[in-house]
Amino acid sequence: MTSERAFLIAPVEALLIAEPTVESRAITDADLADIAQTIVDASADLPGYEINLERSNAIISELLAGSNGEPRRDAWLGIWEGSGPPVALVLCTTWRGMPYIAAITSMPTVRNRGYASSLVREAAAIFWSKGDSHVGIALDAGSPSQHLFNELGFKEMFSAA
Repeated sequence: MTSERAFLIAPVEALLIAEPTVESRAITDADLADIAQTIVDASADLPGYEINLERSNAIISELLAGSNGEPRRDAWLGIWEGSGPPVALVLCTTWRGMPYIAAITSMPTVRNRGYASSLVREAAAIFWSKGDSHVGIALDAGSPSQHLFNELGFKEMFSAA
């Protein structure tokens, strides 16, 4: 992975122009092992972004411990297709007083179906209901998610190496 990162921000209200397009549900503590597996499986085909199960569990533990701000468990959402791990997920925190997308991923088999967009919009609705006005995300330079966030209206605020 590259060390160059960009911080993007979007007005929550702008994300609400379209409804979520697929049904999701809240991620519970009972789902955490499946969430870790989804993160591993979704990264497998992304050169430079591969994550093993140990690292995936550590990421989740760090988020729960507040490493990227206060966990926003109300905006930890997943999409399931049948049994097993979710096929897409978003994990959010509050960082420096603003909602922050700490992790978002989709399995290769469901990419380009709008699942990630739907999850971002659903999280935005949760943020809006709590009075939040903006949401942020940090992405590595060259992230395959960059186009998604640009299409959703996120704008780069600053880059940091």
